[in-house]
Order: sequence, then C-alpha cells, then structure tokens
Amino acid sequence: MEPASATVHITFRPEGREGVVAVGSYLADAARRFGVRFEGACEPENGIHFCSVVVSGGAENMSALTSLEAAYFSSLDRKTDERLS
Repeated sequence: MEPASATVHITFRPEGREGVVAVGSYLADAARRFGVRFEGACEPENGIHFCSVVVSGGAENMSALTSLEAAYFSSLDRKTDERLS
C-alpha cells in the first residue's frame, strides 16, 4: 500500500477561494487552480510583482524565502507573512 501524499488546506482571501493542495505546491499554481487572478503580471526580471500574497496561517509549511523574494522585499517594508507566489 502506497503512503498518502501530504496535503494542506489553502484559502485565498478576499476571493474566498479555498481547497486542498499537495504540500510543496507553488502558491501561483494553487491560485490558478482555484481561479484567483492577480491585479497584474508578475515579471520578476523587471521587478514587477503583482503576485504578492499574505500568508495568514500555515507558514511552517512554506519553503524559506528565495533570493528573489529577499531582494524584492529588502527594499520594501515587508510584513513577516508576505510572500511572492
């Protein structure tokens, strides 16, 4: 018998979209899956990040900040729970 894969419940607010995703899923993939649309494009090479999200719970399931996130948020007043999806 194969072990069940780990899952986590995710909610996108204010859209109210929620569901279950596999642990390790990218936030952007989960957002697309649940029909969440960001205000604009995310263009990391141009420093444009409309894909910023606030994680209100479950941050312990997330990976460490990437170098891109660290560079982007270093110039801003980043909230502890803010990430790029």
